[in-house]
Amino acid sequence: MNLVVSLLIIVNIFLIIGRKIVSGNSCKSYGPPINYEFLVSLRKWDNIKETYKHQCGGTLLNEFLVLTAAHCVVNQSIVVAECCKIDSLMYNGPVSAVETVLHPDYNPATFKNDIALLRLESPLHHKNNSGFARLAPPIYKDFNNLGMNLLRHCVSVGWGSAMVHCTDVTPVHIEYCRTKNHQLYPMREINSNIFCTTKGDSIDSGGSVICNNFLYGVTIWQDSSVGLTVNQRIDRNLRFIFDSAIVKSFNPGLKIFHFKFIILINLICSFLL
Repeated sequence: MNLVVSLLIIVNIFLIIGRKIVSGNSCKSYGPPINYEFLVSLRKWDNIKETYKHQCGGTLLNEFLVLTAAHCVVNQSIVVAECCKIDSLMYNGPVSAVETVLHPDYNPATFKNDIALLRLESPLHHKNNSGFARLAPPIYKDFNNLGMNLLRHCVSVGWGSAMVHCTDVTPVHIEYCRTKNHQLYPMREINSNIFCTTKGDSIDSGGSVICNNFLYGVTIWQDSSVGLTVNQRIDRNLRFIFDSAIVKSFNPGLKIFHFKFIILINLICSFLL
């Protein structure tokens, strides 16, 4: 049975292989080589300082679509500034977000399904369509055992300050994470759509968690007292992402079939496990 699941995951990886993260750069402030051009800054207008103020991180899926945490954008007028060169603080933008789609089951009280999509008014271009995040393939339902072994090396990417920062993080067993967080935040839900990592040094809401060059998580919150970061799993949200009307408008025809097939593989994996 494990062989069947492994083969399904391998097939899924090949189906997504075209959505590449740009390579050849590193976060200069920390750690191993890691791509950063998919990370954008979500900002809102500050009336006092009369400038756009950083609100959250976001991940560029294509030139028009940004993935982030729902609590970052609910009831907010958001613009996006794209980081172009990590060492020069140069930005493209700001570009207004003209449409926001929250997960239909998002619960702000419990942070359940804390994930959202933004459609930009104008495109953020990358050379040769590089710099867009490669979405995670399906993995084991509860993100334990083999699932955690597959993701031993993960990097949290976020706006720790004015610069983009990268931090090595390690996946944490969900039961341990649930116990620790319940002690401090009994209302916050830790379910199978969540995966937790060790605390990063430079993490903000809506930031990216990259494992094996795939986008596996969107950061929801971090608690320094327990040393954990809670992330929304991407592989468990493929249906929301690709069933969204704003995503379908940019992925017509054969690509939609591929993503529907990815969702089918995810369901089969969940059933087998």
